[in-house]
Amino acid sequence: FLIKIRKPLIPPSPYYNTAVMSSSSSSSTPTTHSSNICLVSAIDYNQFTFFLLANLSTGLVNMSVDTIYTGPVMSLIILGGHLVFLSIISILLHKFKIKLV
Repeated sequence: FLIKIRKPLIPPSPYYNTAVMSSSSSSSTPTTHSSNICLVSAIDYNQFTFFLLANLSTGLVNMSVDTIYTGPVMSLIILGGHLVFLSIISILLHKFKIKLV
């Protein structure tokens, strides 16, 4: 009994920074658009650093805020701040081509 699994025909997301073939160049080397910095590419560039920063900042939040008694609005503010902090650090490291680990 064999099951044939096909890949879905989903077009690539415009939010993912994929390699694009340049039609104007004579070589067939893929080039990427450096002006388009994507969050997925930024996190992918420093995956382990992102993981460590996320764990350290989560521990910092858990030590500084009594999370059990925090209301829903304050929880969302903390979560949003955590997300913005990690995103900005990842994008800056990717933009300046800094690889930490």
